Amino acid sequence: MKINALGKFLRKLRLDSEELMADMASKLGISVSGLSYIETGERAFKKDKLYSKLIKSYNLDAEKIKELDDAIELSKPNICMKNRKANNEQKDIVFALARKMERLSPDDIENIKRILGDI
Repeated sequence: MKINALGKFLRKLRLDSEELMADMASKLGISVSGLSYIETGERAFKKDKLYSKLIKSYNLDAEKIKELDDAIELSKPNICMKNRKANNEQKDIVFALARKMERLSPDDIENIKRILGDI
């Protein structure tokens, strides 16, 4: 089992609050196993049901909400491309990158970040 970005965020939030997984699961109204599945990416984070509960239960400030949003995005198993203005060549690049993501070396990643400039 590999913990994902959302799992890391949730675990850190729980530890900072000196809580057990059962405590967080109870606050969110889900089972401990359900929370564990979310952390490892085996189950989707149901944003419509859990997002506001998480923010309210832990009094997340704007910075923590941004971290949560980023973690949710990074943990999604699928990427949806909604940019209808992109041409086919641009779309091909995005999908090629997604297909080869796991095979990129650290140098490749640094080069891509340098080219994109804003990440």
